[in-house]
Amino acid sequence: PFTQGMGLRVETLTETQVEVHLPTRPHNLTSHNVFHEGVLLGAAIESVKMIWSRHAPLGQFQIFTTEAELITADPISKSYFKARA
Repeated sequence: PFTQGMGLRVETLTETQVEVHLPTRPHNLTSHNVFHEGVLLGAAIESVKMIWSRHAPLGQFQIFTTEAELITADPISKSYFKARA
């Protein structure tokens, strides 16, 4: 539900890479019209979960995020970003 509200859309999903589209909706942006850090982290976490789910063993498998870090030199204003496992 959280990613549906962000409008996260998968463009490419391979064994080692996922590329997603994140629209520049007003609630995804800060007051300075750049992507909010929480939106970027949420999208990155969901993207990595997609890759790990492809490699999950049969049976019960759960993924938990225990730590995340976002480092940016400049505000991110593009509507695409990539996450790789």
